[in-house]
Amino acid sequence: MEYDAEELEELEALQEAELDTLEAANIHLDVVSVAEMKTAEELAINSGVSESQLMERAGTGVADVIVKHFSNAYKIIVFTGLGGNGGDGYVTARLLAQRGLDVCVVSVGDHESMTGVAKEARDAWLGASMANKIMPLSELTDERLMSADLVIDAIFGTGLSRDVSKELSDLFERISCLAERKVSVDIPSGVNADTGQRMPDSVEADATITFFRPKIGHLLYPGKMCTGVLHLVNDIGIDDRVLIQREHAKRLVTVGLPVNTLALNGYFGNQHKYDRGHVVVISGGRYTTGASRLAALGAAKSGAGLVTIVGKTTALDVHANHVTSIMLRPYNRIQDLQKLLYEEMKVDSIVVGPGLGENAKQITRAIIELQMPTVFDADSLMAFEKDPSELLDHLHNQMIITPHAGEFNRLFPGFDLQKDKFGAASSAIEQTKAIMILKGPQTIIARSNPKATLISDHAPPWLATAGSGDLLAGIAGSLLARGVNAFEAGGTAAWLHGEAGFVSGGGSTADDIVNGIGKAYQTLTASIPESWLEEFDDMDESDLMSTHDETDA
Repeated sequence: MEYDAEELEELEALQEAELDTLEAANIHLDVVSVAEMKTAEELAINSGVSESQLMERAGTGVADVIVKHFSNAYKIIVFTGLGGNGGDGYVTARLLAQRGLDVCVVSVGDHESMTGVAKEARDAWLGASMANKIMPLSELTDERLMSADLVIDAIFGTGLSRDVSKELSDLFERISCLAERKVSVDIPSGVNADTGQRMPDSVEADATITFFRPKIGHLLYPGKMCTGVLHLVNDIGIDDRVLIQREHAKRLVTVGLPVNTLALNGYFGNQHKYDRGHVVVISGGRYTTGASRLAALGAAKSGAGLVTIVGKTTALDVHANHVTSIMLRPYNRIQDLQKLLYEEMKVDSIVVGPGLGENAKQITRAIIELQMPTVFDADSLMAFEKDPSELLDHLHNQMIITPHAGEFNRLFPGFDLQKDKFGAASSAIEQTKAIMILKGPQTIIARSNPKATLISDHAPPWLATAGSGDLLAGIAGSLLARGVNAFEAGGTAAWLHGEAGFVSGGGSTADDIVNGIGKAYQTLTASIPESWLEEFDDMDESDLMSTHDETDA
């Protein structure tokens, strides 16, 4: 499968249209940045919802979640800041006290300096009952803090972007260490909502209650570690349609169940193996065959109709002792490899890099020249670390690169993953037309045209094991082989990879996760209603997409 320049432009236009379709159909759960959340609130206010109404609904949502999920909490301490988050805290405190709970409000800072709707919320707390008081932080003892059934952190919200003082940092540590249970309002105080970084410390909550949509900082470490269980209060007066008005460059999404892709690529009764795609995995030498074999198995288990390992005969002799349904094809010279893939075999996608080893640069160059849908992993990336542009400048939008953090740093020097992982990935991808799957505790899938980024948060920690990334490359190659656009293929592959990890269980090796892939794929394809299948038989791909979207709506 090869694309010329005109076909690639058509694919880009199609992908941009699909982005609008996915947004409108609400296939994925959107994540908003701080700036986007502020804009959403402004749009709500311009449409007639007042600031005080937004705050009242937010506080009501927090109180409802606490009553539902912390029903045995009677003695509650609410820490309130001086801004909007503190205002949410005062509303929450008032509503919980009205329900008969013992609520103590502790002001962090001089509450007499509060203004606007936050001050109104404070006044409403004080005016609701003669018993409602505000305790200065200086009067709160460790014994009082430890005796509370629940502590609510409403000190700083999503707008915090600076380091906090030593005094506040010590307070966050005090809350984290002494309080039995902690709930943060919107985001744990001290966490940057756009990057997930701690500044320099933060409250470590057992649960966080946020509004309208999750924020990036809830999903990325170390913010994720501080967030605990995330509860979403969606209905605070902001219309969901404001998400559709966003520019693609600001579209942030977390991967949910990728039904759109699988409606086109599940199992159907009238298929044969070539309909499901032929994936070719390039093998390394005889002593590094395991990585390419895992990639091949990942492709096969995730639905590819055929998988072939292509390599030197010495390597194939090793593979032959381990595989049965995976085919083997030898080549001797680089020119022979290109001819084999381009002329002699029907190839739908290529996976190159796992265990490639010696001559990795020459082999990868040869694959690039074919301009087929390709996944570039591991050694095929590191072969160009001294001159990344030699690789990145020649890739198109049906190609995927799969770096982990170390490989990313070599391919994209100057971007700081530690400081802002999401921002670094979103900006770095502009250097190439390819799609990137940035592997890690939260996998990030990014593309430049049209601009879009996914955060895949569906994965267990035991995926951090040797060979796991090879499986991911194979899964992505399988989806590419079936004509899924590379961005959707990346998101779906990350979900399947994570689900396979959950299925295989803790302590799994890559060999165990292989079997989990098949079960994960079965779970997804089984989610397609049987009543659709007959309707799909005589439809082309565009018909399938429109039918699925109407059904989802």
